[in-house]
Amino acid sequence: MGVIPTATVRIVSEGKVKQEAASGDGVVDATTKAIDRVVGFAIEVKDYHLDAISEGREAQGRVKIVAIAPEGTFTGVGTSTDIVEASAKAYMDVVNKICRMRKYAPRLRGKRAKASL
Repeated sequence: MGVIPTATVRIVSEGKVKQEAASGDGVVDATTKAIDRVVGFAIEVKDYHLDAISEGREAQGRVKIVAIAPEGTFTGVGTSTDIVEASAKAYMDVVNKICRMRKYAPRLRGKRAKASL
């Protein structure tokens, strides 16, 4: 209590290291906000679900995130013994899917247009 949840993330993209920090309503919220700052995407989390997938002190947690971006709706999954890390992995799964969509969708649209001619 009395502590502002903050997170710092470091992401390597195309050989460049980018780092940002953010605060939020909780550590997971701060983490996703920091990732948003690095990648510059407008992502809205619509659903967040955490499940334990093993038992005991070293139990694995699996996080599933459903998010909406201008490119569409994406689902990301991450697993770790640390729920914040699992959440970050799930969010990055969404980010990576958006990156692939941005990279390959214009090419696919162009190929479909040529095929229909």
